[in-house]
Amino acid sequence: MALGRRGFLKAAAGVTGAGGLTALAGCASSCPDSDPPDPAEQVSIDAEPVGPFSAPPEGRWPAVRGGGANTGFSTGQLPPADLELRWRADLDIPTEDGVGVVASAPVVGDEQVYVADSTRVHARSVRTGEPRWKFGPLPVTEIPSYSHRAKTIAPRIGPDGHVFVGTEDGLVVLDAADGTVRWRVDAMQAVAPPAVTAAGVYVQGAQSVQALELDGTPRWNRAVEADGEQYQPAATSRAVVFPLADGIEARDPETGERLWHRSIRPESAPVLDAGICVLGTTDGLVGLDARSGTEEFRYTRGDYLALQSPVVTPETIYAVEQPPEAGAAAFALSRAADGLTPRWCSAIGDGAMAAATAEHALTSTSVGTGPDAGHGIVAFTADSGAVPWAVVGGGRSDTWTNPPAILDGALVVSTRGGRIVAVSGAET
Repeated sequence: MALGRRGFLKAAAGVTGAGGLTALAGCASSCPDSDPPDPAEQVSIDAEPVGPFSAPPEGRWPAVRGGGANTGFSTGQLPPADLELRWRADLDIPTEDGVGVVASAPVVGDEQVYVADSTRVHARSVRTGEPRWKFGPLPVTEIPSYSHRAKTIAPRIGPDGHVFVGTEDGLVVLDAADGTVRWRVDAMQAVAPPAVTAAGVYVQGAQSVQALELDGTPRWNRAVEADGEQYQPAATSRAVVFPLADGIEARDPETGERLWHRSIRPESAPVLDAGICVLGTTDGLVGLDARSGTEEFRYTRGDYLALQSPVVTPETIYAVEQPPEAGAAAFALSRAADGLTPRWCSAIGDGAMAAATAEHALTSTSVGTGPDAGHGIVAFTADSGAVPWAVVGGGRSDTWTNPPAILDGALVVSTRGGRIVAVSGAET
């Protein structure tokens, strides 16, 4: 499959222009590979665990998109093959009609895994999966749910290890050691996942954006009208970028001064990388200078072909092309001084990009067909788009997998129903 994809892209290189590879007419994806991914190896979330890690895996994944900039990129390495389930844990989460579908994606920091549900935050050992603490009740913010995204937002982990939780009425910060409340911000509504960096905390609610020091000291507060999707803002030392009801806006992290505003509606969270704000939109990928808002690049694959959920690495931008009335396709776009060049693509149904390392790109999508299909995390090789493995959940919504947490040599995956699993390569 991968060679076929690459062969098509090479053959079509002659029609690549400043806007990228010309799309095929109609509502179908422009990726020629319409077959679903066929992983060489699968490990089920129901598999028998082989036992805990001998030592906690190295690395942190402090936010669903990897950090405050939302790149989704990890400098760690994922296992190439021979996957094993190390441990499995099932959380006690709220249910509706006996089924729970409110567990968030996992985040990992300081040897602990954190997952939120609609009323609590759960902490588990990343080495063994054993419980450390849980805190509630909390009205954790809920967002529109899709097959690739839970309805409950995930916590964030600060550089000091504290756990930041967006709620329907403010921001709550918990101590990593025991889950007690360190500090909180009240009088905010529907707080999106905050952007937490070494320089500060940037919090977006339905009617305001606030910047705070890591100890909760207020820095600035600005009135805004937020986008109803509650996409998390992106923050670096250069800019804080956040979606609004009428577009996208950037402010100075220190002063709150508005740097720019563009009437572009992102289809997923903004990404900041190397001074550029990367947006997935209904018209393709757009790159804006983080400080000035000047357009640096625009990449489109044709009319009515959105590019969403970009994951940005030093060498590649991965994005999902979503036609209006057809299945999605994942594209790997090589970065160069003269623009983006398609490297490979693959049909992924209704999936989304989840994360990437230098050697792998991960998607959240369906695996298999018919009654045996399950929702899972599918790995593609960065160079050619081969599919070495997948971590597979089930077909019921409570067994659908959330975006994973990436560590060095391992990943942690949760389901909507509150199952958490840790996966690694076989230990030698």
